[in-house]
Amino acid sequence: MFSFDAIIQKIKECEVQYDPWPHICIERLFSEEESRKMHEIIKENANWEKDQTASRLKQGSPNVYLSNRNQPGKEIDKIFAGFKTPMFLKEVLKKFNLVLSKDYMTAWGCSWHKKGAKQIPHTDMHVLKHTVKDQDLEFDSMLTQQIYFPNKSYGVKHVEDSGIWLGHEKDFRSNDIYGRFQRVKQIKCNPGTYMCYPNSDLTYHEVPEQLEEFDRISGLSRTLWNSKGSPWTPPYTSASLIEIAKKSKQWYRDQTKLAKKSDLK
Repeated sequence: MFSFDAIIQKIKECEVQYDPWPHICIERLFSEEESRKMHEIIKENANWEKDQTASRLKQGSPNVYLSNRNQPGKEIDKIFAGFKTPMFLKEVLKKFNLVLSKDYMTAWGCSWHKKGAKQIPHTDMHVLKHTVKDQDLEFDSMLTQQIYFPNKSYGVKHVEDSGIWLGHEKDFRSNDIYGRFQRVKQIKCNPGTYMCYPNSDLTYHEVPEQLEEFDRISGLSRTLWNSKGSPWTPPYTSASLIEIAKKSKQWYRDQTKLAKKSDLK
């Protein structure tokens, strides 16, 4: 269906982006035609269930559906098999100066958003904490990956505008989550767009409300491993945070001060 060697090469050639926090975004990781085929395979073969967790935690809306990760289906598994290999994961983590431990856990699932779907600003750290607790694991780090497979052509505005917003907390004292959250950068929802990032308490993101009816299908992955320390420590020292601050906003200067206080090395 596609060349995984070409996928690996695109990962090697991409640049880590630092605003509002370190992440990778690759437009057209898959071609529009490849994305369309994957959309059909996923839509027809996934075992769809309503996202009960997000609704229970009041993080989302009832128009979000997730595939059953325990029953992915052979055709869907073929799409994501290469993304679960140590070779691929090591290449991705290398971009963030991170190392995949010998023991790790990775899985891909799919989401289907319909009109009205949205998620409030949040980090994904609860996924790491709950997984470690529920399965009695010792992992302390997590990587999130996502690939968009909407059933629309590249560059359709209302489709692009349904992509997630990356941001940060601008007011820790506010009781309103939207009042605390500052949108900084949107990952446009276009066919074949890929993004990934190491999770932390800083990686706030929001899914804006989907205003038009279309099938916003995407692949979503979590990879857990044990870094034997903070996953942010090796690549993001106080010195590098100062460099990041020069490129972005005052917020990073505040984070630099916090890093110095905690003696981040």
